[in-house]
Amino acid sequence: MDYIRLPRSILTSLLWEESAATRILWITMLFMADSGGVITATPRALARIANLTQEEVDLALAIMTAGGAECPWLDGSEDGLFHLGEIPYPTVSEAEDKRRYNREKKRESRARQKEGDS
Repeated sequence: MDYIRLPRSILTSLLWEESAATRILWITMLFMADSGGVITATPRALARIANLTQEEVDLALAIMTAGGAECPWLDGSEDGLFHLGEIPYPTVSEAEDKRRYNREKKRESRARQKEGDS
């Protein structure tokens, strides 16, 4: 299972100043994106998945695609494909995260053993 880490900085981003519906759709799309930032869903599907009205989704998508160079949140839609721009929120698999955690714990254990041997 994959999950996504959301940094605290999202709370101070320009997007966070938008409506609740826009923020909900953004977070939903972050969860849906593959490792390349591609979301395969029509606006209608996004409305259903995010539990928003079609009007809320259409408005949110208009806001996100109008972000421009300063806020490259979302690149338009082609046949139901949306591309998230500059995602600073990497998808990390649980297995990868666990391997990293285990490596760090092993490193700490070796350091403690080395200190004990001295």
